[in-house]
Amino acid sequence: VVFIFTAPWWLSIIGQHGFAPLLAAFQTGSLTDHQNNLLTLFIGVGFVGQAFWGFLGLVGMVRLIAERNYLLPAWISVIFLLEPRISVVFIATPLAMVGAIAIGQIILPSLERLNPAGKSTGVDGLVARVIFFLFLLGLGITTALNITPPKTSEKDRDAMLWVAQNTASDSQFALVTRHVPWYNDNIGEWFPVLAQRQSVMTVQGTEWLPGFSQRVQDYETLQGCATQDAACLDSWAQQVGKIYSYVLLTVGGSDNYALRMSLIASPNYEIVYDGAGATIFKRKP
Repeated sequence: VVFIFTAPWWLSIIGQHGFAPLLAAFQTGSLTDHQNNLLTLFIGVGFVGQAFWGFLGLVGMVRLIAERNYLLPAWISVIFLLEPRISVVFIATPLAMVGAIAIGQIILPSLERLNPAGKSTGVDGLVARVIFFLFLLGLGITTALNITPPKTSEKDRDAMLWVAQNTASDSQFALVTRHVPWYNDNIGEWFPVLAQRQSVMTVQGTEWLPGFSQRVQDYETLQGCATQDAACLDSWAQQVGKIYSYVLLTVGGSDNYALRMSLIASPNYEIVYDGAGATIFKRKP
């Protein structure tokens, strides 16, 4: 059914661009790159709240497998294999279902057996269930509050606004934001829109283009220059074949200190903007 209903989309893509975009999309995440998602969720390495929900789901999956009911465990496993990068988002529905099985078939029945005779005392069982659900409610709220959506601060937007108002429209920027991995780089993602200028190494939006994995490596190499000197930028540009006229260096404690000091001392760069969110260097001809 999914194959039929999505046919207008993938047929039009294949008709206009061939299979290249679809094949390129499979490069956006591999199991080896994002195996920590699996570890965080089911083994407890990482966020405590997420690990608990994963453990609850794991208990439910063990129950289903013991009953030879493989649909939901297979559903979760396939998601991890096909889309490891954001698998922890896509498994929300089946994870909630197996978690409900763990609660309904294992945890709640066990709360009824509060005395040696195996009979519930009524009030004690009710109190135990209320405490358990209050615990789930509190943990759910805590988990939600700990998830901070990526956003650009006002000082970041001020720097981008300055770029839009004070640089030529064909200017090209190398952004050293120290946001690794690439999908956490909200500054690089929003820069082309808010600054109206080209970022030579923004990764977001290129998932459908060939050579995506290489672009991610080039991005990480550029961010690595933050702890080195200006020569690192020149070497990087020559290696990847990029031309840039400005360097935007985010202000973030000691992370970018080495590169910042090197750019200030270099005769090939001059500071054109120094704000709370970023320092912008112009590359001299």
